[in-house]
Amino acid sequence: MQRNLAFILFLAIAVGCQQAKDIDLKMINKSKRPISVMYNNDVDFNDLVNSTYNNIDYQTDDRKVIMPDSIFHSMSFDAPDAWHEFIEGGKEKKLFVYFFYVDTLEKYNKYPLVNNMTTLIHMHKYIRISKYSEQYLIDNNWTLTFR
Repeated sequence: MQRNLAFILFLAIAVGCQQAKDIDLKMINKSKRPISVMYNNDVDFNDLVNSTYNNIDYQTDDRKVIMPDSIFHSMSFDAPDAWHEFIEGGKEKKLFVYFFYVDTLEKYNKYPLVNNMTTLIHMHKYIRISKYSEQYLIDNNWTLTFR
């Protein structure tokens, strides 16, 4: 009886871990410079104007900076299908990721009129914008590599 109970417990844990597979989006920085990323389910970030996420200090905090040759576990959600719902909530059904060099963010943070992320996006101060389908993210184990 105890063997069966242990086996059932093992299966419950294994199935539970598989459900959480898409909770963590991983970013790998293969470049030579520290980067920061901003992502949304739409190419437009105007809805973030008054959020902490729009603050350069937040984006350059040590916990948000992705150092060269390192892996960053980006945003985590509490529900297994939260990334699916987030991506599906956008017009194009894609995850849009803006990549920034940290030194560029620090440079513009000194100027009061441009010290927020949405202004820098409108000024095209990002390295690049990439958009990813949910299927691409699933196929790549929710891991994005910046080179």
